[in-house]
Amino acid sequence: MDMDDDANLPGHTASIVELWDEIAAIFSGLIGGGRYGLKIRVPHALVMTFLFGGERSFLQKAKVVAKLAAEHASNLAAFAGLYKLILVTLKVLSHRTNNRSNRDIYRGYFRRMGNSLLSFIGICII
Repeated sequence: MDMDDDANLPGHTASIVELWDEIAAIFSGLIGGGRYGLKIRVPHALVMTFLFGGERSFLQKAKVVAKLAAEHASNLAAFAGLYKLILVTLKVLSHRTNNRSNRDIYRGYFRRMGNSLLSFIGICII
């Protein structure tokens, strides 16, 4: 049975199916961002910590590597999740407005709002 067939059944609408797909995309972005953050940061942190870690014990160096990798993964997961959330919001708003000029206004507004928010978060973390 196709997804289009599900939308014609009583009690099922295409918007509910699309909503769950969008929620799944947001969670997929969170998981993928975290996984990629670990994949990139762990080797770099290992090399840099063991080369330039100073007089720390092996356990202390391992804790530093784990802390750096977890921080990088959580930052990247948050960025990817926020990005997907903004995309979903724009998609929902564009479906609700049939007027092209309103759709362009919403897109520009949310792009500026998202960029400002990301810049502010970056400044606060640093």
